[in-house]
Amino acid sequence: MKTAYINAHTIDHKQAFIVEDGRFTHVGSKRKILSQSIDTIIDLKDQTVLPGFNDAHLHVLGLGKMMNMVDVSEAPSIDAMIETLKASNHNPIIGRGYKETQFSELREPTKEDLDEVSKDVPVLLYRFCSHVIIANSKAIEMALKQNGAYPENQAHYDIEKGRFSESARAFLMALEPEDDAALRSMILKGQAHLLKHGITSVGSDDFGVVSVHYETVLNVFKGLAQEGLLKLRVLEQVNIPDAQAFDDFLDKGYPHKAYGRYRIGPVKLLSDGSLGGRTAALRMPYKDDASTSGFMVFDKATLQKRIEKARIHHMDYAMHAIGDKAIETLIEISEALGSKHFRDAIIHAQLADETQIKRMHKLNLGAQIQPAFIASDAPIVYERLGERASHAYLFNTMLKENIPVAFSTDAPIENVNPFHTLYSALKRTPIHDEYPPHIPEESIPLKVGLEAYSKMGAYFARMDGELGHIKKGELADFVVVEKFDFRNPDTLKTAQISETYIEGEQVFKKEVET
Repeated sequence: MKTAYINAHTIDHKQAFIVEDGRFTHVGSKRKILSQSIDTIIDLKDQTVLPGFNDAHLHVLGLGKMMNMVDVSEAPSIDAMIETLKASNHNPIIGRGYKETQFSELREPTKEDLDEVSKDVPVLLYRFCSHVIIANSKAIEMALKQNGAYPENQAHYDIEKGRFSESARAFLMALEPEDDAALRSMILKGQAHLLKHGITSVGSDDFGVVSVHYETVLNVFKGLAQEGLLKLRVLEQVNIPDAQAFDDFLDKGYPHKAYGRYRIGPVKLLSDGSLGGRTAALRMPYKDDASTSGFMVFDKATLQKRIEKARIHHMDYAMHAIGDKAIETLIEISEALGSKHFRDAIIHAQLADETQIKRMHKLNLGAQIQPAFIASDAPIVYERLGERASHAYLFNTMLKENIPVAFSTDAPIENVNPFHTLYSALKRTPIHDEYPPHIPEESIPLKVGLEAYSKMGAYFARMDGELGHIKKGELADFVVVEKFDFRNPDTLKTAQISETYIEGEQVFKKEVET
């Protein structure tokens, strides 16, 4: 069936297009389109049309998982947070979204705080970055019984405070419900939220957000794809920390496998932690805690061995690195192994300095960045880094150096709303402008930002030429946007997705307000 969409506003001033068999077959003026043989006409009523957004790095499963948790992100104090968690009737009680800077006490919650929520039911509380989990006494007791021993790396947890970070988080995650039915429900819930916000393609780390075997997660995604229930395009970023399990993944021939819209993509590991949790690996100590420089989750030798194994199977890498030490480590590995023929990327790369960026360019080493981090880190970036903050989040410098750059949100760490991300990239400040712009000369123009949110995601997914444009021959993934004007960046604050299409199929339609 040939369907014509007319009265559209695209960024390159096209008014209409035809979709047939899931692809754009004609794009041009309304007059030209209506002169074609068509079966159906859909009037878009002068709304904006954009290519479907490609969020290059997030966690579909983690998003659905977090949506099942108690949101404490608005609690003004730890006491208020405790009352919010007490209201939950779940077992275990799992909260999410705190930042210590939001609380009037200006400190991180502890095991004792969560013991006030319950002494009989396990309570877990995720920091907004998900790199830290606080647990009550009951949760620690049950996790110890289930695991048989505390985590090996003692640097990653503090029993007295109930604080577990990075690799130690798996000790607690086994308490969470993660059977096939639960995983399936979480994936579908995450997908619905993404489609509502116009996200049609993602790079997604799903193996690393639950404690079950990677194959359990893979098979749930595979099943949903085969049933036609997975509408979203998902490129799995293969995060399997255990070396033996990764060997199993390779031996079973999973690299590059595709199951409908679920595809196996690049290898991933977390090389360090987060800036807010002071676990990002820095070359110098933190300004507000000279006793630590963060830490590497995996040492250089381990990271290099993992990438070498992936290279044998022609896998790209997409490695998490926030701190400049972690970024340096990945650059050195790429310099040693070569990366010109791969589409490798550093996920986050927010503390890459000018010299490191130049070296990334020489290697064709890309970056999957989160402009929303500029906003969420605004309250703490100078506290953590001091003057070094003036050489952080150099995203426009990356573009000027011709580094492949794609936008992402790391959802559920950040809001999936792409217009908020575009606003932070352009204005270098949160959506409500409560902080001054951070290095305004690093602003990314709106048109460039839209490309980073579409065609560059397709580049890293090796689907360039197939996705990322409203163009004859490409797959018809597109969104219809209301309350948005290309000429007025402030309308990024009001823009809303009214319809989302994947291969010409409407997968989301906003309910009409009455």
